[in-house]
Formats: sequence, structure tokens, C-alpha cells
Amino acid sequence: MNWKTYLKKKGARVGVIVVAVVLVLALIAGALGGRAGFLTNLDGIVRAPLQKAATVTAQWLESIYGYIYKYDQLKAENEQLRTQLAEAQAQAREGAGGARGKRALPGPAGLHPAAHGL
Repeated sequence: MNWKTYLKKKGARVGVIVVAVVLVLALIAGALGGRAGFLTNLDGIVRAPLQKAATVTAQWLESIYGYIYKYDQLKAENEQLRTQLAEAQAQAREGAGGARGKRALPGPAGLHPAAHGL
């Protein structure tokens, strides 16, 4: 029997038991006057270092994730810049080739200004 079926059949009973346990714990806490007991102190002593270790580990994992994410972004940007550079170099080569070709062509005969004494 799975937990959904169990809760459908006996959910009211479980709810009553949970409420009863909470009330008993509330009465005990009230009877102690709000003072922490030995087990509560022990729980705090054990939990604090574990929480700190978990926090440090989570921060370290976040920094690793950030590094990997930035690395992927920088890699993609680098590839894009390489493509742009290749296109610009190709355009520059085409422009330089065209300029060299124009200089190499002779001018029309008889229209050169030096030929007319200008």
C-alpha cells in the first residue's frame, strides 16, 4: 500500500495523533518555563558546525558553478569574436586586392594630364 492510499484511509487518525503530539510538546515547553533542556543544547552544539559546513560547501559549489558558467560564456564570445575577425580580415583582403588592381591598370591613352602639359 502506498502512502497516498494510506493517508486516504487513515489520514484523520494521523492528523489527530500529530496534533496531540504537538499539544503535549507545547505543554512540556510551557511547564519548563521556556528554558532549554540538555537535549536542546546538545542539538544546537551538533547542528551549528554542520550548518556552517553545509553553508561553506554550498558557497563553494556556487562559485564553481559560476566559474563554469562564465567559462562557457567566454568561450562562446571568443568564438564569435574569431568569426568577426575572420570576416573583417577577408573584407580587408578584398579591399586591398581591389586597390592594388586599380593601381596596376594603365590609364586611358592620351588622357593623362602630363601628356597634355597640364
